[in-house]
Amino acid sequence: LEALLREKPDHSDAHHLLGSLYLETGRFEEAATEFGKASVLAPENGAPHAALARIHYLLDDTEQVERELVLAVLLGADDSLTQLLLGDAYLEMRRFGLAEDAYARSAELTPGSTWSLAGLASSHSAQGEYEQALKACETGLEMYLEAFDMYLSRGYVHIHQGDLERALEAFSEAAKLTPERSNVHSALSFVHYLRGDVAESLMEAEEAVRRNPYDRLGQEQLALAYHARGDQDRAMAAAQEAVRLGPKTDTAYYVLGLCYIDAGEPEKAVEAFETFLDLYWDRAYVRDWKEEAVALLEVRP
Repeated sequence: LEALLREKPDHSDAHHLLGSLYLETGRFEEAATEFGKASVLAPENGAPHAALARIHYLLDDTEQVERELVLAVLLGADDSLTQLLLGDAYLEMRRFGLAEDAYARSAELTPGSTWSLAGLASSHSAQGEYEQALKACETGLEMYLEAFDMYLSRGYVHIHQGDLERALEAFSEAAKLTPERSNVHSALSFVHYLRGDVAESLMEAEEAVRRNPYDRLGQEQLALAYHARGDQDRAMAAAQEAVRLGPKTDTAYYVLGLCYIDAGEPEKAVEAFETFLDLYWDRAYVRDWKEEAVALLEVRP
Protein backbone atom coordinates (compact mmCIF):
# COMPACT_ATOMS: atom_id res chain seq x y z
CA LEU A 1 0.00 0.00 0.00
CA GLU A 2 2.79 2.41 0.84
CA ALA A 3 4.40 1.64 -2.55
CA LEU A 4 1.05 2.09 -4.33
CA LEU A 5 0.55 5.46 -2.65
CA ARG A 6 3.99 6.64 -3.73
CA GLU A 7 2.82 6.05 -7.31
CA LYS A 8 -0.80 7.13 -6.81
CA PRO A 9 -0.95 9.53 -3.86
CA ASP A 10 -4.57 10.46 -4.65
CA HIS A 11 -5.91 6.91 -4.23
CA SER A 12 -8.41 7.46 -1.40
CA ASP A 13 -9.21 3.76 -0.92
CA ALA A 14 -5.53 2.96 -0.50
CA HIS A 15 -5.20 5.65 2.18
CA HIS A 16 -8.24 4.14 3.91
CA LEU A 17 -6.77 0.62 3.83
CA LEU A 18 -3.37 1.81 5.03
CA GLY A 19 -5.05 3.72 7.84
CA SER A 20 -6.87 0.53 8.85
CA LEU A 21 -3.57 -1.37 8.99
CA TYR A 22 -1.97 1.35 11.10
CA LEU A 23 -4.98 1.30 13.44
CA GLU A 24 -4.72 -2.47 13.90
CA THR A 25 -1.01 -2.24 14.70
CA GLY A 26 -1.32 0.57 17.25
CA ARG A 27 0.16 3.29 15.03
CA PHE A 28 -2.67 5.69 15.79
CA GLU A 29 -1.08 8.97 14.71
CA GLU A 30 -0.17 7.51 11.33
CA ALA A 31 -3.67 6.02 11.04
CA ALA A 32 -5.17 9.46 11.66
CA THR A 33 -2.99 10.92 8.92
CA GLU A 34 -4.08 8.33 6.36
CA PHE A 35 -7.78 8.57 7.16
CA GLY A 36 -7.46 12.35 7.08
CA LYS A 37 -6.07 12.14 3.55
CA ALA A 38 -8.88 9.75 2.57
CA SER A 39 -11.46 12.21 3.87
CA VAL A 40 -9.98 15.07 1.85
CA LEU A 41 -9.81 12.99 -1.34
CA ALA A 42 -13.38 11.71 -0.91
CA PRO A 43 -15.20 14.53 0.94
CA GLU A 44 -18.61 12.93 0.37
CA ASN A 45 -17.58 9.73 2.19
CA GLY A 46 -18.46 9.39 5.88
CA ALA A 47 -16.39 6.25 6.51
CA PRO A 48 -13.02 8.00 7.08
CA HIS A 49 -14.68 10.31 9.61
CA ALA A 50 -16.11 7.34 11.53
CA ALA A 51 -12.64 5.79 11.68
CA LEU A 52 -11.13 9.12 12.72
CA ALA A 53 -13.62 9.41 15.58
CA ARG A 54 -12.40 6.09 16.96
CA ILE A 55 -8.75 7.01 16.49
CA HIS A 56 -9.09 10.41 18.19
CA TYR A 57 -10.82 8.67 21.10
CA LEU A 58 -7.81 6.37 21.42
CA LEU A 59 -5.59 9.47 21.33
CA ASP A 60 -7.67 11.27 24.01
CA ASP A 61 -8.67 14.08 21.65
CA THR A 62 -12.28 14.51 22.81
CA GLU A 63 -13.05 17.61 20.77
CA GLN A 64 -11.99 15.93 17.53
CA VAL A 65 -13.99 12.83 18.41
CA GLU A 66 -17.27 14.73 18.47
CA ARG A 67 -16.44 16.65 15.30
CA GLU A 68 -15.71 13.48 13.37
CA LEU A 69 -18.81 11.73 14.70
CA VAL A 70 -21.00 14.57 13.48
CA LEU A 71 -19.45 14.40 10.00
CA ALA A 72 -19.75 10.61 9.85
CA VAL A 73 -23.41 10.73 10.83
CA LEU A 74 -24.21 13.51 8.34
CA LEU A 75 -22.37 11.94 5.41
CA GLY A 76 -22.95 8.25 6.06
CA ALA A 77 -26.58 7.76 7.02
CA ASP A 78 -27.15 5.50 4.00
CA ASP A 79 -23.70 3.95 3.72
CA SER A 80 -23.16 0.49 5.20
CA LEU A 81 -19.39 0.86 5.73
CA THR A 82 -19.77 4.19 7.50
CA GLN A 83 -22.39 2.69 9.80
CA LEU A 84 -20.17 -0.32 10.48
CA LEU A 85 -17.23 1.91 11.39
CA LEU A 86 -19.50 4.11 13.50
CA GLY A 87 -20.54 0.98 15.36
CA ASP A 88 -16.88 0.14 15.95
CA ALA A 89 -16.21 3.65 17.22
CA TYR A 90 -19.20 3.71 19.56
CA LEU A 91 -18.34 0.23 20.84
CA GLU A 92 -14.78 1.36 21.62
CA MET A 93 -16.22 4.37 23.48
CA ARG A 94 -18.62 2.13 25.42
CA ARG A 95 -21.63 3.94 23.93
CA PHE A 96 -23.28 0.59 23.46
CA GLY A 97 -26.78 1.75 22.54
CA LEU A 98 -25.47 3.95 19.74
CA ALA A 99 -23.22 1.09 18.59
CA GLU A 100 -26.26 -1.16 18.39
CA ASP A 101 -28.12 1.40 16.26
CA ALA A 102 -25.19 1.81 13.87
CA TYR A 103 -24.59 -1.92 13.44
CA ALA A 104 -28.32 -2.52 12.91
CA ARG A 105 -28.35 0.18 10.21
CA SER A 106 -25.29 -1.36 8.57
CA ALA A 107 -26.96 -4.77 8.56
CA GLU A 108 -30.10 -3.23 7.09
CA LEU A 109 -28.12 -1.58 4.29
CA THR A 110 -26.11 -4.73 3.55
CA PRO A 111 -28.21 -7.78 4.47
CA GLY A 112 -26.06 -10.77 5.26
CA SER A 113 -22.98 -8.83 6.36
CA THR A 114 -21.41 -10.98 9.06
CA TRP A 115 -19.29 -8.01 10.19
CA SER A 116 -22.44 -6.03 10.90
CA LEU A 117 -24.10 -8.97 12.65
CA ALA A 118 -20.99 -9.65 14.73
CA GLY A 119 -20.96 -6.01 15.80
CA LEU A 120 -24.65 -6.17 16.59
CA ALA A 121 -24.04 -9.25 18.75
CA SER A 122 -21.21 -7.46 20.58
CA SER A 123 -23.30 -4.37 21.28
CA HIS A 124 -26.26 -6.39 22.55
CA SER A 125 -23.98 -8.52 24.72
CA ALA A 126 -22.28 -5.44 26.18
CA GLN A 127 -25.71 -4.26 27.34
CA GLY A 128 -26.54 -7.62 28.91
CA GLU A 129 -29.00 -8.42 26.11
CA TYR A 130 -27.71 -11.95 25.62
CA GLU A 131 -30.73 -13.42 23.84
CA GLN A 132 -30.67 -10.65 21.23
CA ALA A 133 -26.91 -11.13 20.86
CA LEU A 134 -27.25 -14.85 20.28
CA LYS A 135 -30.08 -14.22 17.83
CA ALA A 136 -27.76 -12.02 15.74
CA CYS A 137 -25.20 -14.86 15.73
CA GLU A 138 -27.82 -17.38 14.67
CA THR A 139 -28.98 -15.08 11.87
CA GLY A 140 -25.45 -15.04 10.50
CA LEU A 141 -25.04 -18.79 10.79
CA GLU A 142 -28.35 -19.42 9.05
CA MET A 143 -27.05 -17.50 6.05
CA TYR A 144 -23.45 -18.74 6.19
CA LEU A 145 -22.89 -22.07 7.91
CA GLU A 146 -19.11 -21.57 7.83
CA ALA A 147 -19.09 -18.02 9.17
CA PHE A 148 -16.26 -18.37 11.67
CA ASP A 149 -16.77 -14.82 12.96
CA MET A 150 -20.31 -15.74 14.00
CA TYR A 151 -18.94 -18.61 16.07
CA LEU A 152 -16.41 -16.23 17.62
CA SER A 153 -19.18 -13.76 18.43
CA ARG A 154 -21.31 -16.52 19.94
CA GLY A 155 -18.37 -17.58 22.10
CA TYR A 156 -17.85 -14.09 23.47
CA VAL A 157 -21.54 -13.75 24.28
CA HIS A 158 -21.31 -16.98 26.28
CA ILE A 159 -18.22 -15.67 28.08
CA HIS A 160 -20.07 -12.50 29.02
CA GLN A 161 -22.83 -14.72 30.38
CA GLY A 162 -20.31 -16.80 32.32
CA ASP A 163 -21.02 -19.99 30.31
CA LEU A 164 -17.47 -21.14 29.65
CA GLU A 165 -18.33 -24.57 28.27
CA ARG A 166 -20.51 -23.17 25.51
CA ALA A 167 -17.88 -20.51 24.82
CA LEU A 168 -15.27 -23.25 24.35
CA GLU A 169 -17.59 -25.11 21.99
CA ALA A 170 -18.16 -22.01 19.87
CA PHE A 171 -14.48 -21.05 19.71
CA SER A 172 -13.57 -24.65 18.84
CA GLU A 173 -16.02 -24.53 15.91
CA ALA A 174 -14.36 -21.32 14.71
CA ALA A 175 -10.94 -23.00 14.97
CA LYS A 176 -12.10 -25.91 12.81
CA LEU A 177 -13.16 -23.49 10.08
CA THR A 178 -10.18 -21.09 10.16
CA PRO A 179 -7.24 -22.49 12.17
CA GLU A 180 -4.95 -19.96 10.51
CA ARG A 181 -6.63 -16.93 12.14
CA SER A 182 -4.84 -15.45 15.15
CA ASN A 183 -8.08 -14.25 16.75
CA VAL A 184 -9.35 -17.83 16.91
CA HIS A 185 -6.30 -18.82 18.96
CA SER A 186 -6.48 -15.77 21.23
CA ALA A 187 -10.17 -16.55 21.87
CA LEU A 188 -9.29 -20.15 22.78
CA SER A 189 -6.51 -18.90 25.03
CA PHE A 190 -8.99 -16.63 26.74
CA VAL A 191 -11.53 -19.31 27.55
CA HIS A 192 -8.87 -21.82 28.60
CA TYR A 193 -7.47 -19.28 31.05
CA LEU A 194 -10.90 -18.60 32.52
CA ARG A 195 -11.41 -22.36 32.90
CA GLY A 196 -8.14 -22.58 34.85
CA ASP A 197 -6.08 -24.35 32.18
CA VAL A 198 -3.01 -22.10 32.10
CA ALA A 199 -0.86 -24.46 30.04
CA GLU A 200 -3.43 -24.68 27.24
CA SER A 201 -4.05 -20.93 27.45
CA LEU A 202 -0.34 -20.20 27.06
CA MET A 203 -0.03 -22.53 24.08
CA GLU A 204 -2.93 -20.84 22.26
CA ALA A 205 -1.74 -17.33 23.15
CA GLU A 206 1.74 -18.07 21.81
CA GLU A 207 0.18 -19.38 18.60
CA ALA A 208 -2.00 -16.27 18.28
CA VAL A 209 0.96 -13.92 18.67
CA ARG A 210 3.13 -16.05 16.39
CA ARG A 211 0.54 -15.61 13.67
CA ASN A 212 -0.11 -11.94 14.43
CA PRO A 213 2.06 -10.05 16.94
CA TYR A 214 -0.52 -7.23 16.86
CA ASP A 215 -3.31 -9.43 18.25
CA ARG A 216 -4.18 -7.38 21.35
CA LEU A 217 -6.07 -10.16 23.12
CA GLY A 218 -3.29 -12.59 22.31
CA GLN A 219 -0.77 -10.30 24.01
CA GLU A 220 -3.09 -9.87 27.01
CA GLN A 221 -3.50 -13.62 27.33
CA LEU A 222 0.24 -14.14 27.02
CA ALA A 223 0.71 -11.73 29.92
CA LEU A 224 -1.86 -13.52 32.08
CA ALA A 225 -0.39 -16.94 31.37
CA TYR A 226 3.19 -15.80 31.99
CA HIS A 227 2.02 -14.05 35.17
CA ALA A 228 0.42 -17.28 36.37
CA ARG A 229 3.67 -19.17 35.67
CA GLY A 230 5.81 -16.56 37.44
CA ASP A 231 7.62 -15.40 34.30
CA GLN A 232 7.62 -11.71 35.25
CA ASP A 233 9.68 -10.24 32.43
CA ARG A 234 7.69 -11.88 29.65
CA ALA A 235 4.43 -11.07 31.38
CA MET A 236 5.35 -7.38 31.67
CA ALA A 237 6.43 -7.10 28.03
CA ALA A 238 3.20 -8.69 26.80
CA ALA A 239 1.03 -6.59 29.12
CA GLN A 240 2.66 -3.36 27.98
CA GLU A 241 2.14 -4.35 24.35
CA ALA A 242 -1.53 -5.14 25.04
CA VAL A 243 -1.99 -1.65 26.50
CA ARG A 244 -0.18 -0.07 23.54
CA LEU A 245 -2.48 -1.87 21.10
CA GLY A 246 -5.63 -1.23 23.15
CA PRO A 247 -5.17 1.95 25.20
CA LYS A 248 -8.90 2.06 26.05
CA THR A 249 -9.33 -1.63 26.88
CA ASP A 250 -10.14 -2.06 30.56
CA THR A 251 -8.79 -5.59 31.06
CA ALA A 252 -5.38 -4.70 29.57
CA TYR A 253 -4.79 -2.35 32.51
CA TYR A 254 -5.91 -4.95 35.05
CA VAL A 255 -3.29 -7.34 33.67
CA LEU A 256 -0.67 -4.58 33.64
CA GLY A 257 -1.47 -3.85 37.28
CA LEU A 258 -0.83 -7.48 38.19
CA CYS A 259 2.52 -7.32 36.43
CA TYR A 260 3.54 -4.16 38.28
CA ILE A 261 2.70 -5.86 41.58
CA ASP A 262 4.95 -8.75 40.56
CA ALA A 263 7.69 -6.26 39.67
CA GLY A 264 7.45 -4.51 43.06
CA GLU A 265 6.20 -1.23 41.58
CA PRO A 266 3.09 -0.44 43.67
CA GLU A 267 2.62 3.14 42.43
CA LYS A 268 2.44 2.00 38.81
CA ALA A 269 0.14 -0.84 39.85
CA VAL A 270 -2.24 1.63 41.49
CA GLU A 271 -2.27 3.79 38.36
CA ALA A 272 -3.02 0.75 36.17
CA PHE A 273 -5.83 -0.49 38.44
CA GLU A 274 -7.38 2.97 38.60
CA THR A 275 -7.38 3.16 34.81
CA PHE A 276 -8.92 -0.30 34.67
CA LEU A 277 -11.76 0.84 36.95
CA ASP A 278 -12.27 4.04 34.95
CA LEU A 279 -12.68 2.02 31.74
CA TYR A 280 -14.54 -0.93 33.29
CA TRP A 281 -17.80 -2.17 31.84
CA ASP A 282 -19.78 -5.03 33.30
CA ARG A 283 -19.56 -8.66 32.19
CA ALA A 284 -19.33 -11.93 34.09
CA TYR A 285 -15.62 -12.71 34.34
CA VAL A 286 -14.44 -9.10 34.83
CA ARG A 287 -16.61 -8.58 37.93
CA ASP A 288 -14.17 -10.68 39.97
CA TRP A 289 -11.25 -8.67 38.58
CA LYS A 290 -13.02 -5.46 39.54
CA GLU A 291 -13.50 -6.69 43.11
CA GLU A 292 -9.84 -7.67 43.29
CA ALA A 293 -8.67 -4.30 41.96
CA VAL A 294 -10.91 -2.42 44.42
CA ALA A 295 -9.60 -4.55 47.30
CA LEU A 296 -6.00 -3.96 46.31
CA LEU A 297 -6.55 -0.20 46.07
CA GLU A 298 -8.21 -0.13 49.50
CA VAL A 299 -5.15 -1.65 51.21
CA ARG A 300 -2.56 0.47 49.38
CA PRO A 301 -0.10 2.31 51.65
